[in-house]
Amino acid sequence: MLLDFLPFFTLAKNDLETFESCEGGDRHSFPEPTVRLEGAMSEGLRALSVALEYGLPVVRLRRVWGIEDRMIHGPWWEMTFDSLMRLSGVMYDVGL
Repeated sequence: MLLDFLPFFTLAKNDLETFESCEGGDRHSFPEPTVRLEGAMSEGLRALSVALEYGLPVVRLRRVWGIEDRMIHGPWWEMTFDSLMRLSGVMYDVGL
């Protein structure tokens, strides 16, 4: 399994509603590995708990709102991971 999908599949496997992921880097949507999730206030903390339990290198958890056509939408959760994750070749035990 590719490292860039590990956080996405790990969170989805644990019944978290993920809707976007990116491995990060040049020519990518995000500068660092990122997963976006839907959910109420408590879901972000649950996602963080799951990620840490599986040893994923979380560096940031944010509540995010977007602006489209001058209208606010959201919020959603955005979790970012250590950018070395995609370079390290370390396989995390996600039980997939």
